[in-house]
Amino acid sequence: MIENQDMQAQKFTKLLEEAIRQANLEVIKPMVPVISIDGILPVAISVAKLRGKYLAATMDLLGKDAGSLPNADQIDKLRTLRVAYEEAVTAYQTMEHAIQKGYLELSLG
Repeated sequence: MIENQDMQAQKFTKLLEEAIRQANLEVIKPMVPVISIDGILPVAISVAKLRGKYLAATMDLLGKDAGSLPNADQIDKLRTLRVAYEEAVTAYQTMEHAIQKGYLELSLG
């Protein structure tokens, strides 16, 4: 009986995953064009640039070990760079997740 329940649960899960994949594909496809390496590479490069700016600002501000507190403007600049970087990373990870789940149409050519 438990084995039958496990099989039913597995079948239900697979059906649900496919329904969710189809729903996401139908909703997202009109909003997002076909994804290609050439199309996604600029996104990855932008994330890398934001990461670099955040790290450079961190080193400029905190890498000198001067022992003094950064002023409000310096903290605001660092926060702005961090938030931009974190948002970009989250967006990129969301795109990767959508690709892995089959929510986006892909072009390999």
